[in-house]
Amino acid sequence: LLRSCVRNNRLAQWYILPFDVRIALASICRSACLVELSIRHVPLTLLGVCGPSLKRFEARDAEARDDGNISSVSRLASEEIVLDSLRLRHYFDLDKHVAYLVDPANKIRLDGLTKLDIFAACPEDHACASDLIARCRESLETFAFDPCSSISETGFEGTFVDLSGCTSLTSLELHLDVTRPDPRGERHCLHWGASFLSKIPPTTSNNIRSLFLSLRFDLSDVPGELTGYTGNQLYGYLRTIGVTVTDSISTKNRKWSALEKVKVEVQSSNPNDDDVEEIETWVLNAMKPVFDSAVRVELVALPHSSLHV
Repeated sequence: LLRSCVRNNRLAQWYILPFDVRIALASICRSACLVELSIRHVPLTLLGVCGPSLKRFEARDAEARDDGNISSVSRLASEEIVLDSLRLRHYFDLDKHVAYLVDPANKIRLDGLTKLDIFAACPEDHACASDLIARCRESLETFAFDPCSSISETGFEGTFVDLSGCTSLTSLELHLDVTRPDPRGERHCLHWGASFLSKIPPTTSNNIRSLFLSLRFDLSDVPGELTGYTGNQLYGYLRTIGVTVTDSISTKNRKWSALEKVKVEVQSSNPNDDDVEEIETWVLNAMKPVFDSAVRVELVALPHSSLHV
């Protein structure tokens, strides 16, 4: 067994499953050959029963509370898990999951991570991302981040994710909800992304060869759609991203000197997909500095999506 996926229907609680079923699932996770584990709506502590062969781990809305009944199949005290890839996507309690992962008692090493993928459901989750990055700065090669879409402009300074010292980072992915408004009706996710990219220090950005931007749109959320005041604001933020990653290639600052490829994916929540062409044209114009540069650029329009994680 090299790969296992344990998913529980969110309507059927893990804790009401028969004891024998839970033990059987935990025993599967204990396989000496298990390399990859993906869990959803089950306790995060299933990771604690895995053996040292595990290298890739994904948790989506896992349960933060423990299930003491599975401790009987836990790995030996002398065994450590050294993860290579970690993906966390939680709408709640990300801080508790990170606390479990970094607790020395759980013997989970993150200093060998080469890929880290984080979804931030709230501004506080940005600090969780920085905490995890701090434990794998020297090894991290790919970082994927989906920032909180309801972040406020005044809260930017407290929510920047720290990529300083990530000298092995060669691939950066940002998943941005371009048009989703916060409770006050403002849209700062794209603005946050532009600010974040501009503040990555040269010691990190000069090693990044690939930049991937996933841009999600719901034009029904935008007054005047893309040609109104709000659309012009968003256009400015996307243009800032284009300028940031290309202008400095030819200047003495040399902040993105290794950049070779930029891929942009656009996706609309419109079930008819009849606004995709408008969105593509808008993105092409806003990202003109990138398209005019020597960097290889790819623009892809994905089919309709509900924009849910």
